[in-house]
Amino acid sequence: MTQNEPPEKPRSGAPLLGRRIAIGIYWAGILYLLFIGFYSVIPQTFWPTSSLPDATECAPMLTQQLADLRAFSEETVNGSLTREERRNRLASWDDRHRSLLHACEDDERFYDLERLRYRVATTAHRVEDDQGPMFQDLQRRLSP
Repeated sequence: MTQNEPPEKPRSGAPLLGRRIAIGIYWAGILYLLFIGFYSVIPQTFWPTSSLPDATECAPMLTQQLADLRAFSEETVNGSLTREERRNRLASWDDRHRSLLHACEDDERFYDLERLRYRVATTAHRVEDDQGPMFQDLQRRLSP
């Protein structure tokens, strides 16, 4: 330091303190958003609830759902359902199935029917993607 230079003024800690407060608020906000996101998304993903009232009887409703699933399978194989109709029918079926959870909680048939639903959905997807074009092509070639 030479004699012509003015002496250095001590720096104020206010900018540094303000920056630390802003960073703290920023991270608190990020953590809040993460917590709320996980708190709301995880239960909805892994433990969805039904929009329908809980069912009181198990066996008749399971029988009805099995009949609905069988009709859905037949319509899918016949090619009478579009992709959107299939998606809507399965969403409706899932909602009705979730409403049976409390009534059928101890019934193994409830869980077997749920497994069957996913197998039927997989088969429907495969029929549409793989066999559907073959059926349509053969139908077109065999029709006069």
